[in-house]
Amino acid sequence: MSKSPAPKPGKLTLYSNHLSPNGLKVSIYLEELRAKEPALFESVTLERVDLSTGMHKQPSFLKLNPNGRIPILVDHNADDFPVFESAAILLYLEQNYDKKKAFSFDAEKSPKEYSSILQWIFFAVRSMRLWNLQSVIILSHVAWRPRSDARPSPLLPALLCGGCSFC
Repeated sequence: MSKSPAPKPGKLTLYSNHLSPNGLKVSIYLEELRAKEPALFESVTLERVDLSTGMHKQPSFLKLNPNGRIPILVDHNADDFPVFESAAILLYLEQNYDKKKAFSFDAEKSPKEYSSILQWIFFAVRSMRLWNLQSVIILSHVAWRPRSDARPSPLLPALLCGGCSFC
């Protein structure tokens, strides 16, 4: 039985923003992987994306993610392969950089545990997006009203309890 060759140390660039909960998930996982296996990573560069300048809508950015959203991970060891969407990035990192399965399970040897991880990843991604959407809706109906019309929106109870049509 031949031993598979060790992967080349990763050269990665993460395009994100300090306000992005999805980018934060990816950053945390990268740091955990680096702490566990520092030899796997030659360099990890963080490129901060300033959404207020429209950087994410520039042609060079749209080549990495046609949706113009963050986060994006570029793996320079894989011909500058871009991965977008936080769940896809987490899975890409797990499959390519968590070879010892320190933070995951082998899909063939432990299918139930692996499925459980997938469920929690997808739940976290969905939930974060809903919380962000709910925050925007709440702010647009409550916080930005003139003082004379400062009563809460009738939508507020449904949004706070999770009873909106998005849940």
